[in-house]
Amino acid sequence: MDKSDAINIARVYAGLINNTFNPQQVILFGSYAKGT
Repeated sequence: MDKSDAINIARVYAGLINNTFNPQQVILFGSYAKGT
């Protein structure tokens, strides 16, 4: 998995979370968030 795959998965997951919990923001933590 490369960075673009991780970001796409995070966007899909954030959309699902948004439908249920309506958060103000979703933050990606980890090596893909830092670009390493």
